[in-house]
Amino acid sequence: TSCDPAQPLYRIEAKRIEIRVGEEVVARDATLYLGARKVITLREYVISLRPGEEGTRIPTVGVTQADGLWAEYRLPIRFEGGAGRFTIKVGAKTGPMPLLSLTTSQKAFDVSLRLGRTQTSDVRTINPKTSELLRYDVAEIAVKTAPTPIGATPFTLTASALAGWYAEQISGTQTAKFDGNVVVGTSRPITPRLSYSVTVGFQVSGYTTGAVRTNLNYGASLAYVLDQFTTVAVGYSRVIIQGATPLLIDVIDPADTLSLVVSRAVPFRYRWSLGGAYNRAVPETKITGGLFAIVSRRLELGVEAVYNTRLVSFEDLDYTVRVICDCIDFIVRYRQARAQLSFEIGLMDLPPRLTPFVPRPAPPPPALPER
Repeated sequence: TSCDPAQPLYRIEAKRIEIRVGEEVVARDATLYLGARKVITLREYVISLRPGEEGTRIPTVGVTQADGLWAEYRLPIRFEGGAGRFTIKVGAKTGPMPLLSLTTSQKAFDVSLRLGRTQTSDVRTINPKTSELLRYDVAEIAVKTAPTPIGATPFTLTASALAGWYAEQISGTQTAKFDGNVVVGTSRPITPRLSYSVTVGFQVSGYTTGAVRTNLNYGASLAYVLDQFTTVAVGYSRVIIQGATPLLIDVIDPADTLSLVVSRAVPFRYRWSLGGAYNRAVPETKITGGLFAIVSRRLELGVEAVYNTRLVSFEDLDYTVRVICDCIDFIVRYRQARAQLSFEIGLMDLPPRLTPFVPRPAPPPPALPER
């Protein structure tokens, strides 16, 4: 448990625990208890020790406008030469969404597979008045090369290709897709405080409906560190789309955007950012800002906004309240511009939550008088 061991709000008990140094910790026949109540027993519970790799996720629940009441469970899969996971999410409005994801890594390239039903991670606009997390069925295989240096230049080249079949639940569109993508880029420091990045990419997608779309994109950015907490970044990006896609999940908006962002993050206290972006392709200007403050060891408050000067309205205006009760994490988020309320409960530290905040450390106990 990551709770107070004297009276834990939750704990995991197992019949057998295996520790594989540098790889994983495996709890066999692991049972989750909330207080004294048994909640669920898993055949195995895995805590990955490999950087960036997920272990078993405790079943999570939440409420969103898109899914209604939902629950999600992820099971890691490991095999010789690769790894993956099986995810099952069930929403009151969206139904079951099982997805199998596998990746095998070679020295020069990775091969990945996706099979099942999933949804977009970001909200997509179907029409000016409706936004959704788009559900779709997918059977996809993809190959991606490792970054390859281009001669003596600072640039590297990465290429990828995929073939897949997709069926959208809302639009009813069903089609196969064949996609190729090449990206050349670099990211280097100029001075200890100044760094730059440059990328150029070209993508072509063909569909069995007969549609063909190309995407030429390029961009550059400069980031300057004013001090250990503050960064200023300026960037330019261009996206040129030719043709069209029959899939809503593939829609990409054209862009010809110049942006400026100032951000400051003081650990254990606050984080804020303020920026603006002008997209000449539309044209429109968006002003973005956010402020997150750690009020105490148990309470975090945040607000984020995106204001569109062309529409003279907020595209997003989000309020977040996060309360940490011992080892239980409560998050309430209200998206005013979209009239969406979400509620999330999580268990901390098994595995660690991927959030931009760390609770403020407890003050040190008073020193004992010397004898």
